Amino acid sequence: MRAYFRAGRLGLRLEASAGAPLVAAGVQPFLMVTRLDDVADGGAASAQVSWRDGVLQNLLAKFTGASFKTDKLGVALYGIAGELNWSPANAAVSKLQWQSGAAQRVPLGASAISFRTQNKDFELLAPWHQPLLEGALNVEKLALQGMGSAQPKADFAGALEPINLAAM
Repeated sequence: MRAYFRAGRLGLRLEASAGAPLVAAGVQPFLMVTRLDDVADGGAASAQVSWRDGVLQNLLAKFTGASFKTDKLGVALYGIAGELNWSPANAAVSKLQWQSGAAQRVPLGASAISFRTQNKDFELLAPWHQPLLEGALNVEKLALQGMGSAQPKADFAGALEPINLAAM
C-alpha cells in the first residue's frame, strides 16, 4: 500500500535573523548536485515561496546585511540588501545592492542592480556600474533568455573602464 500527499497549493514563509539556517533548511536541499551546493551565507533574510500543482509559482527573498559565498563558482558578495523576485511570468522588479565582494580573485566594490527574473530569463532594467580593480565594469544592457536550456541566448552591451591589475 502506498500513501502520498500532493497539495494543490502550498505556500512557505521562511525568516532568519542569521541567513545560514535559512539557506541550510530552505535552499541547500534544492542545490545539491549543482555548482551551488557549497553556498554559505550570513545576515538577515526572509523568503516567501509558493507552489501550485507541484510547480513553483513565485519566490520573494528579502536581504538585510546578508552575505553570499560559493567557492565552486568563485563568487562572494557581502552586505547585501534588497529584494529578489522570481515568477514564471510578470515578475516584480528585483533590486539588490552590496557593499563588497569578489569574483575569483577580482575584488568588487559597492554596487546596486535593478533587474527582472522570470521563467528562465534575466533582464537588466537600468545601467549597472560595478567598481573593480580601481576601475569599473559599466553594463548598459544584459538580457539572458532560456538559462539552463539547451540553447540559451544572451544580449550584452557594456564597457570596462581602465583597471589596475596590480590591485588584485
